[in-house]
Amino acid sequence: MSDLHEFYYSVSDQKKYERKTSVYPDPVKEALTIQNAPSKEYKIFSMVGNLSLSGSLERDSIHVSGLTKRVYIIQIGDVIKKFIKD
Repeated sequence: MSDLHEFYYSVSDQKKYERKTSVYPDPVKEALTIQNAPSKEYKIFSMVGNLSLSGSLERDSIHVSGLTKRVYIIQIGDVIKKFIKD
């Protein structure tokens, strides 16, 4: 007799899977768009951990043209993503 394993997700887990946060375009030149952000507050860090930019999302985007060309890490609520500034 084989074991049958079924997985059930709570409503909050289902919402996490349905509302995946997207960060684009990547690489970005001027405006980074954030889709399904868990928070309006964001922080952008260099790869060595220095805070480069922070603030609140406006119309689901962040103006990043002032950042130097390199790889960055963005934190929005409990979501952490990488992106390239071109």
